[in-house]
Amino acid sequence: MRPSRFLLWLLFAALALSLVVVIAPTVPVDWALLPLTAVLVMAVMDWLISVGPRSFDVNIKHIREVFVGEKLEIDFELKSKRSGGSLPINEIKGRLDNVDGFETRGEFNFGQGNITLPILAKRRGRWQIEKLWLYWKSRFGLIEFIPVRKIELSAAIVPNIRPVTSGQIDFDMRTAIFGEKQTSQRGEGSEFHQLNDYVQGMDPRSIDWKHSARQNRLVAKEMRAERNHQIILAMDNGHLMREEIDGLARIDHKINAALALAWAGIQGGDQVGLFAFDARPRQYMPPQPGRTAFARLLSQMAELKYETIETNHTLALATLHERLNRRSLIVVFSDFVDPLSAELLLEHLAVLNRHHVLVFVSLNDPLLKNLQNNKAETMEGVARSVSASNLLIERRLVFEKMSSMGIDVIETTPGEMTPSLLNTYLAIKAKELI
Repeated sequence: MRPSRFLLWLLFAALALSLVVVIAPTVPVDWALLPLTAVLVMAVMDWLISVGPRSFDVNIKHIREVFVGEKLEIDFELKSKRSGGSLPINEIKGRLDNVDGFETRGEFNFGQGNITLPILAKRRGRWQIEKLWLYWKSRFGLIEFIPVRKIELSAAIVPNIRPVTSGQIDFDMRTAIFGEKQTSQRGEGSEFHQLNDYVQGMDPRSIDWKHSARQNRLVAKEMRAERNHQIILAMDNGHLMREEIDGLARIDHKINAALALAWAGIQGGDQVGLFAFDARPRQYMPPQPGRTAFARLLSQMAELKYETIETNHTLALATLHERLNRRSLIVVFSDFVDPLSAELLLEHLAVLNRHHVLVFVSLNDPLLKNLQNNKAETMEGVARSVSASNLLIERRLVFEKMSSMGIDVIETTPGEMTPSLLNTYLAIKAKELI
């Protein structure tokens, strides 16, 4: 509780009037305290008839779990402690403590005592907001109440699997496995499916001569695309992944896309594993099939911390190469800044590419593009624009080298990352490159 500006101005006016009374020779000196006394009496009366912090309770309802990048809705209700009573508050405001995991806005107005407040979930983890700051004025505006309420507002922010829960990936994978794409692949796959009578127009190379001799008729092998492949999600979790793009860290955008790919792979009959690294390898989950593998993958990705150390691609990719004993699809979620780190990255990707199928996933750098496109009005601005253009050219050259090595490169925006990654995966499956 504190005096308002209005009360301070009244006290200042009362003090000035008291000084006038003291100076004036015709006014009794005893009257000098009357203005100050009147103002203080008004303040006390205002405090007595106003609603105090103990007159109501704050009830809070919220969702306990939210996807990163989405909004957590919190319902606040101010309830009077008097039976059937209401809160005669014209305007009450609130403010939540700042927490790294949430983007809380400034002051918000409770209106009639109820409000639904959406706050953005920015970082994975379990976060707790412990204090709610309240503010309102007394009935005549002489006093300001600023109590602090201790609250237990905790929520777990988990990776965004909205594409999985929406069912869109299931539909796309069923189309690929049982629809026209799969039908066109029959007879061209690498996995034996069944024997059929040979009819005119079929490829003569598909004839199984041994079975044809036994049955006295021509029979042909029907093949289909092989399943049960290994998919490794190699997640770079170094300091570059902490940069925010569209309100989320790079690593969160890539985790969301990786989980969508993992679900698609599991639905397609493949095995999915995880390899997370920064300065050294951190987590490794061997490729596993089924939905239980997705649950483990989701749990391990949710535990990835926001690291501040530089990535060691040399150690990480060499370790991954030693751990894999069969041809796999390796999806590398990483990035680079300087040409030296890019050269080291290319060198070890080339080693992996000899034995495996590689996909390199990166996000566009909006900062470099903004610096390149900004109109430069000073020499310093021109220098920044030229430097940004050179970095973008070097970046493009690195991606061209990757493509020439046979690596699929995905450099896109956060919103296009998941569709691009799923389309690349389906194309690799259709070509049977694994």
